[in-house]
Amino acid sequence: GSNEAAVPWFFVSPGQGSFLVPAGTAVGNSTLKIESGDSRWAFPTAIGATSPGIFTANGNGQGAPAAILLRVSPDNTRSTEFPFAAGASGFVAAPIRFGDDRLFLDLYATGVRGSTSVEVVLGTQAIAPLYAGAQPQYPGLDQVTFELPRSFAGAGRLDAWIVSGGVRSNVVELNFGN
Repeated sequence: GSNEAAVPWFFVSPGQGSFLVPAGTAVGNSTLKIESGDSRWAFPTAIGATSPGIFTANGNGQGAPAAILLRVSPDNTRSTEFPFAAGASGFVAAPIRFGDDRLFLDLYATGVRGSTSVEVVLGTQAIAPLYAGAQPQYPGLDQVTFELPRSFAGAGRLDAWIVSGGVRSNVVELNFGN
C-alpha cells in the first residue's frame, strides 16, 4: 500500500521550499508530490535514517555557520556573540577569541535528533557534543552544542562538520584568528 502524508510548508521562495518530514516516515525510495493551484509535480526522492545538515549564515550550506557562541568568563558571567560577520559578499567567519573565557558553540542543524551517535569534527579533532537533539523553539530544527577546545586559539580558519549516525554533514568554517 501507499502511505501519504500532507505536510505544511515552513518557508517557500522562488528557489527553496522547506517542510518537516514527518517522524516515522519509512526509510527508502519515495515520491515527493507537490501541488500548487492546478499544478502538480512528483519528484523521486530517497528518505534516509539521518541526513545531517548545518545551517549557514549565508543560507547556502557553505561558509560560516548560523550559530551562537556562548562565552563564560572565569566569574561565570555569560554573554553571547555570533561566529560570523558581514563581509563584502555575504557573511564570513568572524575571528573567535578565547581570552580567559570558556567558549561553547551552538550549531543549528537538521538530521541530528534520534541519531544513535553524533560527533563534531573541528579541523582534525573529533569532539563529543554536550547536547545533540531537538532545538526547543522551532519544529524540525536540531541543535548541537559543544565546548571549543582552548588549544584552537590562534589556529586560523578551520573546517567543521557534524557526523550523525555515521553520515557526514556539509562543511562550515570557523575562524580562530592567528
